[in-house]
Parts: sequence; C-alpha cells; structure tokens
Amino acid sequence: MNQQIKLSDRLSAIFDMVSFNNVVADIGSDHALLPIALVSSGKVTRAYAVEVNEGPYDMTVKNIAKYNVENYITPMLSDGISELEIDVNTITICGMGGNLIVDILDSNKDKLEHVSELILQPNNNEETVRIWLVNNGFDIDSEVIIFEDGVYYEVIKGVKRAIEGRYTKEQLYFGPILLANKGENFVNKWSKYRDYLKSVLSKIENKELSNYKMLSGLVNLIEKNL
Repeated sequence: MNQQIKLSDRLSAIFDMVSFNNVVADIGSDHALLPIALVSSGKVTRAYAVEVNEGPYDMTVKNIAKYNVENYITPMLSDGISELEIDVNTITICGMGGNLIVDILDSNKDKLEHVSELILQPNNNEETVRIWLVNNGFDIDSEVIIFEDGVYYEVIKGVKRAIEGRYTKEQLYFGPILLANKGENFVNKWSKYRDYLKSVLSKIENKELSNYKMLSGLVNLIEKNL
C-alpha cells in the first residue's frame, strides 16, 4: 500500500469528509479511486467498492490489484446498498442524480441501521437529498461547493444524530451551511443560475403564465440570498 492515488478536487472534498477509522462503502465507485485513496492513506480501516455494471466493476477489480489493496477493499457487483455488510458505518454516493441517490437509500433502509454518516454528491436536486437526510435522522454536518471542469458540485455530509429545531425551506434549498458561509463558489454558482433564469424569462412573452411566475419567484429567491 505504498502507492498514492491522486484524486480530483470533487473526490478530494468527499475524502476530507470521511471520518477516521471508519469502514466505508462507496456506491457507484468510479473504478474505486476514492476507496483506494482512503485505505492507502490509512484514513479508513476497510472499504467496499460497489458497482452496478460489469465494465466499471472489472476496472474496479483491476485498480484494487494495481494498488495492492486487495486485503483492504472488497469489490462488489450490486445495484446499491442491498448487500452491504453490517461493519459499514460510512456510505458515500457520488456523481448521481439526487433522486437516484434517494431511491438507493430508500430501497434498503435496514442497511442504514449501523451507518453513522452519509456523504452524498448529487449532480442535481440537492434539496431533495437534504430533505431525505433530515427526514431520516441525519443532520447536515458539513457542505461544500466544488467547481471542477466547468461544473459546480455540492457535497453534503449527513450525520446520524438528533436534529435541533427545523431547517427552513431556504436552508434546504441552498444548504444551511453553504447559505451561512456564502463562499465564492456559492455566489458564482447561484449568480450564474440566476442569469440563466433571467435569459429564459426574457423569452417568455406572456408574463401571466404560471411558469413565468414560478421562474421569476426563483430569481427573486436567489437574489435575496446572494
């Protein structure tokens, strides 16, 4: 385990959120890059690299052998979390749509009994993911926006614990931690989206359409929170 693997900024952000000495299951493992980095660095004790398709699964197996981590990472051909072992206490699901992430978690909730943290990177519908987390006993512990290859990615960490109070709709939409900090990537992401919405609105002639009013309201919401 003397080889180190270089992660993208997005995967590095996910790496940073994983707690030390945990057992990780990486769902949709993208050739096992994240699990390999986690075990090679000594940050986690074991990992599972889960892939649903045989092609990526075969690459996962090859990469695990390439980096000599066969004793630390178990490759799994599975459609989600249905076959996870009870030693898993961290689950990472990254690079999928928010609705798909929620479907994966919803499909086998019994597998989450021993899981203490979920680190999720939805490509869209981040609000849906946050709502699922707080409705299922996972408080939002940390969040970050990564800008990579021209795309903004939100990484959200949920920790299983009691949630004090309730999140507002705006906090769930923008992210409570992201909204509180309003870093450069937050401002840039939402400014870009606001400008896109304004360009769409400029092409709608009938201002009384419900779609126009909905998009206009979203523009106002973004401007209020920038």
